[in-house]
Amino acid sequence: RTKQIDNIIFNPEQDTEFSIEDINVNSPIGGTGDLEIELENNGETDIYNSIIELSSNSGTVTLGGQSRTNSISIGDWDENNDKSVTVPISFTKDATISDYSLSAVLKYENEDNIQNQESISGISVTPLNQQRIKTDIISSNVVEGENGNIKFEITNEGPKDVENIKITFKGDDNLVFLNKERNIG
Repeated sequence: RTKQIDNIIFNPEQDTEFSIEDINVNSPIGGTGDLEIELENNGETDIYNSIIELSSNSGTVTLGGQSRTNSISIGDWDENNDKSVTVPISFTKDATISDYSLSAVLKYENEDNIQNQESISGISVTPLNQQRIKTDIISSNVVEGENGNIKFEITNEGPKDVENIKITFKGDDNLVFLNKERNIG
């Protein structure tokens, strides 16, 4: 028995192709930063209403806040053009300096308003080392029962530059700081 079906739409020639041009991560272990991905539409056609859905394959990585997934609108995208997307990324304190893979699906419409999607492979992210600030006491003339001064040096050991540092001094019953906070640079 045969049944006739009308209006079958298919595309025998794949005329879309995408590639990852660059991946940049500036988030340390135990911190938050940005994930920037530069993608290129290498295909022979423009695409419309495009969205990239990123998913972390590890509980160590979150995207866009507290979730392991995030959708970013790319919009219309001309053939042979690049698009960059940026999403907040965080690594837990349990992360190590190693590659963590992300899954990505690009959803879009073609010129005939037909919805398509393609998986994009090859996205891996590596956190920066945990931010480290080192303090050294240079000199002290503190004597029990009297006021004195403590001179110390603070060194940013990286991996990122820091700004607007606020130091909070904490003593105990035997050591009381007259100035409990200090802002530097």
